[in-house]
Amino acid sequence: MSSKGLGAIVASGVVGAVVWAFTKAAKQEAEEQSAQGVVYVRQPNSGDTRKALLGSILDSVLSLAVDGVDRVPKPAPSTGFPTPTPAPAPAPKRGVSGLLDLIGKHEAPGGYDQVYGGSKIQPPKPITSMTVGEVLAWQDRSVAAGSKSSAAGRYQFLRKTLRSLVREGAVSMGDRFDKATQDRLATRLMERRGLGNYLAGKISETEFAQSLSKEWASLPAATKDKKGRAANGQSYYAGDGLNRALTNLGSVISAIRGIG
Repeated sequence: MSSKGLGAIVASGVVGAVVWAFTKAAKQEAEEQSAQGVVYVRQPNSGDTRKALLGSILDSVLSLAVDGVDRVPKPAPSTGFPTPTPAPAPAPKRGVSGLLDLIGKHEAPGGYDQVYGGSKIQPPKPITSMTVGEVLAWQDRSVAAGSKSSAAGRYQFLRKTLRSLVREGAVSMGDRFDKATQDRLATRLMERRGLGNYLAGKISETEFAQSLSKEWASLPAATKDKKGRAANGQSYYAGDGLNRALTNLGSVISAIRGIG
């Protein structure tokens, strides 16, 4: 039993006792008046004081009894208007990681060690364990042997692109061509293609997407392809017999918006 329920029972017993005392006092006063004769106007006496005191006690106990009863909270009054649904929190910004994931997923599903599938000469070991200089040397040998592409790594770096990154100091020949290096170099290529201008509001999402499609053939052209044809989901290099778009423009724009 709850403390409130117990309080109600105790209070009801006290009320009974007080009522009995009050009734007894009233009866005693009536007998005294009968013995003295009827009094129509009189001054307050001890009987009045006793009644007032008993009445005060009775009020207090009744209040206690009522307070001891459990109450069910009343519902808040309706305003007549529907309760507004909170707006969903905006998705957290991911920086360039989301865009890197999109590019890497389509350029090289096999990950950081993937090389062009038609290579005439395979690397002597996983390219993530090779230095940049070793990767370039293998790319030269592969192309010399008749490979149509020298693409290597998660972002399919061509030997010409990789050498240009070495020349500008973005990487050294002795750096290991591991995951961290490949991510860093891919971000550098984004910067070449207008990442800073996009973040500064100098170019639009569409302009940035168009520029990225020139770097990674798996991304669709956003405005037109290399031959001047209006963009319709095709690669910027569509028609070269080697490249095609592997995702849609909406996915590229969504990844760009997630940068920040």
